[in-house]
Amino acid sequence: STESGFPMSCKKAVTMELQASNQDYRMKRGIAASCKTEIDTHCKDKKIVGQGQVLSCLKEHWDEITAPSCKAELRRFVQQGVENIELSPATATKCKDDITNFCKDVTPGQGRVHQCLLEHQQQLSEVCAKAEFRVQEIQSKDISTNRMTLAKCTSSINKICKDTKPGTGRMWQCLEEKINDQDMADDCRQEVQKFLRLKHSNFFLNPHFSKDCDEDARKLCPKQFAKASFRAFNSRGSLTTCLIDHREQVNNTDCKADLWKKEKERVAENMLDPAMQQACESDVESQCADYKMQGHGMVQKCLHGKVGKLSKPCNDKVEAYLVLASEDMRFQEELTRTCMAPLKQFCPQIQAGRGRWVSCLIDHMHSVEMDPSCRVHLVEEEMWRSRGLEFNPALKAQCQSDLRTLLTEQKCGNPGVQGWKINCLTRHTEELKAPGCLKSVRETMQRQSADVRAKPGMAQACADDSKELCPGIEAGGARLQTCLREKQAKIKNNVCLSMVQEVETVDKGSASLNYNVRKNCYNERQTFCKGIEAGDSRILACLSSHVKDEGFSTGCLQSMNLTSMREALNKHPLQFGMDTLKEYVENHRSFVDKWGVLLLGGTVGFVIIMGFVISYFIIQKRLWNGAYSMVVPRDLES
Repeated sequence: STESGFPMSCKKAVTMELQASNQDYRMKRGIAASCKTEIDTHCKDKKIVGQGQVLSCLKEHWDEITAPSCKAELRRFVQQGVENIELSPATATKCKDDITNFCKDVTPGQGRVHQCLLEHQQQLSEVCAKAEFRVQEIQSKDISTNRMTLAKCTSSINKICKDTKPGTGRMWQCLEEKINDQDMADDCRQEVQKFLRLKHSNFFLNPHFSKDCDEDARKLCPKQFAKASFRAFNSRGSLTTCLIDHREQVNNTDCKADLWKKEKERVAENMLDPAMQQACESDVESQCADYKMQGHGMVQKCLHGKVGKLSKPCNDKVEAYLVLASEDMRFQEELTRTCMAPLKQFCPQIQAGRGRWVSCLIDHMHSVEMDPSCRVHLVEEEMWRSRGLEFNPALKAQCQSDLRTLLTEQKCGNPGVQGWKINCLTRHTEELKAPGCLKSVRETMQRQSADVRAKPGMAQACADDSKELCPGIEAGGARLQTCLREKQAKIKNNVCLSMVQEVETVDKGSASLNYNVRKNCYNERQTFCKGIEAGDSRILACLSSHVKDEGFSTGCLQSMNLTSMREALNKHPLQFGMDTLKEYVENHRSFVDKWGVLLLGGTVGFVIIMGFVISYFIIQKRLWNGAYSMVVPRDLES
């Protein structure tokens, strides 16, 4: 019965009748008739006990009862107890003292006493906590056992979950996945959010998740699993958090999929993590109190903007979820929605996960074809990445070994500076051993060449000088980098000047890292230097040897003139020297015509003599040693 429009006298009479019948299953004709087999199978020893023990027993075996008629009658009994705890004798008896202590002023009905108990779940007695947990566990599997929630969500279910089959938590799952759908009613959304918080706190209130992850949870998080198995609201989300922390070690495919959803939910709403609620409670009050009334997600946005200024427990939690967000663009709904079209345009072959989508989009964000609204989000992502290695999934995954070596050799400088690990890697590229690490570091350096915001601390250090020396110049597309280089004599901030010169030095020595050369010399590289491996200025030397060739564009030449072409050629005289010699011969044709035969004869004679001398010494050495040895190069390019 509902409260509105229901006469109080009639309501009291019905409640008393239900209380009496709920004490003895024989007085509930529907259950007595429809559940006879189930009672004999599961609850035979409870028949003589009374006090609603048979009915409680049937609730305990909820999952095993499949007969439609019995399930329907049992559902009706559970609905009554969910709405009014007095109609669930076993739960009411077990929670009698707790209700007196915490909920004595709460009027039974409309689920109010259950809600009160949930608000005090950490203070409940063990026997009451277990009884209340079971009530919530049944609701997690069948949303229809809570008629108040069902009434608020029926219209939403008919619109966005109409094809979802009820049972084993599927309807809740559908509503959770579509919580931001515009067709979801506000009061339904509030119910879903409320229950979602409860599920994130208690592993066993997630039917599919707890089943799929049972083996991994036992193996990876044994202490947390044991605590959650107590089923008394005492785990405080620790098992879910533990599985997220060990996500790379989870083996079960279904568990990985379920866990991914939990990660996405917590990234979208950090406060679903009970430990974060506790860690950030004082920070929210002291630094973000004004945001509490500004709408969903605003407190979280405030906390993100104050990273580094929060208490350590709160700061660690906020950063942990920002790191998680960096791993998969799909965790960030607004970013995904805004950048989905550019993703299909620029990165159609890139796999999701490990930050690959965002990395690809950042590499194209300076394109004139990039959607402006997506670019705004990408700038924010790039600035987060510049804050530290932790926000760069590829760097973090690929460079652990190399970074450990650099740290052991004390080559990383001041660990207190923002982004110091990234700086350490970009300043020691010659010492990196792992190919994957070198590749990721070079990609990072390419982004730094294109945008001051990609280099740790550079945007902040150069803020005043940029405003004074380069007013109106946008940061992307190497525009601000170029301006600051041209006016570096006037830069006042020494840290800024040092960073400008550092990036300039890298750009001068590498065509594959220099943004302007990569942009303006793409065709020249394909024409003249296709197949030349990047690194050690090889591409720069190759391009330098062709600057006067037909087809070398003015834009590419202008970009090349700002690099160290001579030094690059000097590094690779054998590989690209013949091109330079050819150019010299062409420019001095009359000299060659006059002395060419003599030069050729002299060169041939010199080569023959040197060959004889070298052969003589090799033979002598072999004879002296009485044996010979074979030298095998380390790799085919040695």
